Amino acid sequence: MIYIYICKKCFYSFEKLYPSQQNCQIECPKCGCDNLETQQSKTLSNHIKDYFLTDRS
Repeated sequence: MIYIYICKKCFYSFEKLYPSQQNCQIECPKCGCDNLETQQSKTLSNHIKDYFLTDRS
């Protein structure tokens, strides 16, 4: 699964890929804050499909 996080302190958005659901302590790579909101999650196959369906012109 690909998890999308938004930092509640600096509002930086980033993705993390995990092979299975894990209970890990995630920190914002920009400011180090651990107060994050999970925006959505996708399977890797859906993420790849979205990538190739996006118009890149």
